[in-house]
Amino acid sequence: MAGTNNAVNLTGMLSQMNDAISGFGEAGNQYVDTFRRSTAPKPDMSDSKSLLEYAEWARRNGYEEEARQYLALGYKQRAIEGEKAYKTGTAQDTERLRGYNKSVDTLTKAIDQYEKSDVTQSDVDPVPNLRLENARLALQKTSGERQLLIQRMNDRGDASDFGDGAEGSNAERLLIKEELAEEKAAIEYEKNINDLLIQRGKLADLSEASERIPNSMLPPSVWEAYNNAYLAAKNSPTNPESAMRKVNERFGNAGEEYLKQLGQGDPVSIAAVASAEKQLRNTDPEIAEWLSNPENEKLVEYARKQAASALAANPDYRLGSEEDKIAMAADTYRKILTGYNQELDEIVEEVRQDFVDEGASNTRAGTVTTEDYIRGYPVGWQPGGPQYQKQYEAAKAADGEAFDSAAFAEAWDAQYWRPDGMRPGTNSSPTSRVMSKGPY
Repeated sequence: MAGTNNAVNLTGMLSQMNDAISGFGEAGNQYVDTFRRSTAPKPDMSDSKSLLEYAEWARRNGYEEEARQYLALGYKQRAIEGEKAYKTGTAQDTERLRGYNKSVDTLTKAIDQYEKSDVTQSDVDPVPNLRLENARLALQKTSGERQLLIQRMNDRGDASDFGDGAEGSNAERLLIKEELAEEKAAIEYEKNINDLLIQRGKLADLSEASERIPNSMLPPSVWEAYNNAYLAAKNSPTNPESAMRKVNERFGNAGEEYLKQLGQGDPVSIAAVASAEKQLRNTDPEIAEWLSNPENEKLVEYARKQAASALAANPDYRLGSEEDKIAMAADTYRKILTGYNQELDEIVEEVRQDFVDEGASNTRAGTVTTEDYIRGYPVGWQPGGPQYQKQYEAAKAADGEAFDSAAFAEAWDAQYWRPDGMRPGTNSSPTSRVMSKGPY
């Protein structure tokens, strides 16, 4: 239009465009941030590797505060995982050690039986017992492997931030203590059963006589009835002796069943031991800590069984008031637990030293056997040696998926191992094409 100054409008338009571009830049940053977030790895709070990967991503993308936070979380989770792996590995190895202990015990008993039945002399020559020799070799191998496992557990514990280098030795002591505690509990249980049998014998004698039956031999539910009936019979004007014998015979059957049930596991005694354990947990910090240690789970199991049978067989316990029973149960249980902590510890060291000496001897014997085996090869040609590895790799590359490592090892031994030190002859084994330039 004529006479209009368009420069003002143009300046305003340029200003508006500049503002729009500037505003778009701020919004663009948001789009960029959203895009970056979409490429981020998803952190798993239970996986240290995931957390540390996210921390590294945050650091690369300029999120420094997040990087520090996730780095701390990652290292914390790594420590948790390390401790869990340590405890899991120790627990698994302890179970392996338990298996070795059972094997050693089984083989030792088998050898003892074989030796008792072994015929070492005849009219002509000694008669070999292959089962005995095989059992002896198996025991030597097993006890040697057992000792090596203990050493590996110690070494792993020494290398771990969570270990002390005595994991194997401690596990060995614990398992020996468990075996001793089981044996002790079984012996005490048998003793208590025998005590109850003796009481049943006395009850049978009393049932046939006119002498009064002690309340400890009768179930509490019949005490009042028996006492009243026996007193009435005793005061009978005609033949009280006969009347008292009849009362004893009548109530004696209930007593016999009662004592029999006590020997099969008395629910009252079992409940009393559970109550005593709860009391000890609340009043004795040292015993409470011992009871709460998961490693002592089996020891606690044996202690409960032993305490319950001891209470069931104790006439004084059966006659006691509720207050007396609580105190007696706690005292009995405490003494058994203390015995496990003190008495068994002394025996454990003696048994453990026998294990250590035998295991070390068998380990050395195994080492000597290995050394003798290696001596049958030229230096460098033993399995695992440089020449062996070189030709092993060559055969593996040539045969591909058809390669048989066991067949290779067998053929290698046939060509290169001589226990008598004699030079081997030629060998036409399937792998001779890769062994044709041996040292012999």
